[in-house]
Amino acid sequence: MAKKWTKATLEEASKDFNTVIGFDPPIVTGKEATMAQMEKDITDIVTNHLTVDDQMSEKTIELIKWMGLKMPVAEEKIETKSIPEEVKEEVKEEVKEEIEKGIEEPEKTAEETPIKTPVKANEKAVDKEETKKTKGSKGIQKKAKYTRAQAFCDALAGKQKTLIEIAEKAMKLHGDANPSKKQRQIDSIEWDIKGHYMPPLIILGFVILKDKKYSLK
Repeated sequence: MAKKWTKATLEEASKDFNTVIGFDPPIVTGKEATMAQMEKDITDIVTNHLTVDDQMSEKTIELIKWMGLKMPVAEEKIETKSIPEEVKEEVKEEVKEEIEKGIEEPEKTAEETPIKTPVKANEKAVDKEETKKTKGSKGIQKKAKYTRAQAFCDALAGKQKTLIEIAEKAMKLHGDANPSKKQRQIDSIEWDIKGHYMPPLIILGFVILKDKKYSLK
């Protein structure tokens, strides 16, 4: 199936991104640029950098849809005045408890740790098929996933850190816990922390920003 866009279409969108977002260095256009490289750059921008506040042209938005990419969706804003103080304190304690847990292993369930019970002489042995069901993959609960959000919480704990320091530690923690997963680029992780994770915590009073460093209150 032929592409709906041309090199000229990609160049126009790239210039739009350069103007609205202001990359340094900017996306390469002109004779030195190739369609493949511009497609790769646009995909990276829409996936990792574009926000709901960025006002793109109608042609750029149309190109994004043609390429099968999704525009960022606005998140519900938190109004601090509508949140009672007692609720804020309760949430704050829950956040601290979650951070203090770190990456501890979840407790084993009864299915994961079977209890060995002596079999009396007059009792029948456990059916082999039932034993298989207990030991099978469906009978054992999966280990809890270590998410990027949890890695961010663990990275934020402790001494004051800059955004890049938090991002680097979060990336390492998540990578160590999920060695088979491909990690995102550090600037993309830093962008998420700055634009999504950190603002609500600052608004709710969980995090203090001082001298461009962040720490728990």
